[in-house]
Amino acid sequence: MPRICGIEYELSRKAVKNINIRIKQDGQVSVSAGPVVPLSAIEAFIASKADYIKRVLRSYEKRMEALEEAKESGILPDRNYSAPAVRREALSLMSEICEEVYPHFAPYGVSFPEIRMRNMKTQWGSCRPAEGILTFNTKLLDVPRPLAEYVAVHEFAHFLHPDHSAAFWSSVECILPDYRKRRKELKQFVQL
Repeated sequence: MPRICGIEYELSRKAVKNINIRIKQDGQVSVSAGPVVPLSAIEAFIASKADYIKRVLRSYEKRMEALEEAKESGILPDRNYSAPAVRREALSLMSEICEEVYPHFAPYGVSFPEIRMRNMKTQWGSCRPAEGILTFNTKLLDVPRPLAEYVAVHEFAHFLHPDHSAAFWSSVECILPDYRKRRKELKQFVQL
């Protein structure tokens, strides 16, 4: 397997627009890129994300060590052994971010929502305006904070606009003028 910046990765060529990085919980780093993207561009992209990738890998490694210690001590954890601790840590992070974001929405009559965390496979967050609930993916714990902030603003904006209309994106842009850049970067950090 190729290696760059101390990161071993598996490269697959697919009909994709961007260079995508997927970090699996077993520590495997998968990179997909279009057939004409030069290897030098792929490696430069991986190098630019090396700190993030290493942070996620360390996080997964710590979880696996905790699981091994529990097994050695005779504790037989269920499949989601680390989930409650991870959820608590992610909830703390996203609650803090939501408290920072909320003042932008309070003038429009939005009540502070109930914040929930869940391990999601296909989305970073969801909003249930009628119930006043925002649910976030626990994996936001592993993305750079500006990207988690984008997700929070995005979901809060659904309290004003339940769709992805021009008005919705305008409200996101009022708070995060660089939301397009953050959104694009978030798409690079998909984890299985």
